[in-house]
Amino acid sequence: YIQNENHCAAIENELDYEYGVMNVVIFPKFDDRTRLYSRNTFTINQFISYYYGLPDNVLDEDDLDEIYNVLSEFRATNEELDKHKNEIKSRFRN
Repeated sequence: YIQNENHCAAIENELDYEYGVMNVVIFPKFDDRTRLYSRNTFTINQFISYYYGLPDNVLDEDDLDEIYNVLSEFRATNEELDKHKNEIKSRFRN
């Protein structure tokens, strides 16, 4: 949770604090949320329900384009993603 909060703060900074960024964790292959103790943690189906419950028109198309353009320069390469996955796996191997 704290790691994601730091990520959200970094994204807000890159967007010059024009947009609020919400900390959400989605487990795509996890169907039982009863063991998760965070209001910001969802399964896919729970997040879809949550998302459709948000107010309409929070961001318009121009906002989305601006956000995409700012953040796309930080997109990791496949090599960087593979390196990160391997570092995580090695850190949590027993």
